[in-house]
Amino acid sequence: MTKANEELADLRISVAQLATEVTCLKGNSRAANSAEAEANENDQTGVKTTSSNATASGQSPVVVDVQLEVHKTFRDMAKRKLNVIVAGLPEANCSDLDEMKAADTLPFMHLCEEHLSVKPVIAHRDCVRLGRPDNRRPRRLLVHLTSESSASSVLAAAKQLRRSDDAYMSEHVFVNPDLSPAEAKLAFEQRQRRRTAKTARRSQPQSQPAPQHSSTPADSSVIANYASQSAMERSRCSCCRC
Repeated sequence: MTKANEELADLRISVAQLATEVTCLKGNSRAANSAEAEANENDQTGVKTTSSNATASGQSPVVVDVQLEVHKTFRDMAKRKLNVIVAGLPEANCSDLDEMKAADTLPFMHLCEEHLSVKPVIAHRDCVRLGRPDNRRPRRLLVHLTSESSASSVLAAAKQLRRSDDAYMSEHVFVNPDLSPAEAKLAFEQRQRRRTAKTARRSQPQSQPAPQHSSTPADSSVIANYASQSAMERSRCSCCRC
């Protein structure tokens, strides 16, 4: 069920990406049509090779571009599913690229062996730091793995970091999926909605318990008199056996 939900979320993200790409392509198509109309008015004959090939095959250039974008999007998503991104893992000071890759690979393997219950196999592309060096905090580490199942197992085991005995690991190290810019934006918006809903629930006033009515002295005396009368009636009936 969890796998199906993940695939459904991926399909929704892909549809959102495609909608954005189609909107951009429509704008480009309008601009291209305007330019073509102007060229025809000026008796200019310039046609792009891709457009002529698409027309010869019976497809418009816009359809061909959309198909290419769809293919690129799905291929990029398939590649990203093999990766994980580790945030907060200490970064070594190395000038040589090979030394830096080795220095980043060892901490990741140590993280999996000491704090997680998995031992994934790193692909030949190893690990890559993302962004420019920052002296304030370590850069995110992009880890290339050999299979999608390895990446899924690492992401599932990453929850164990929050229960780690190492204070730094439990508070500063996080393992996340490798998301595209569109996927990252959607994930951020979903987190914002969850936080807003959580804050709204906390701000709602809690229901007050129903007040308990305490008996007054007058009520207590009435109950005592009733109890004594009942006892006298029971004793009288037992004596006369009525």
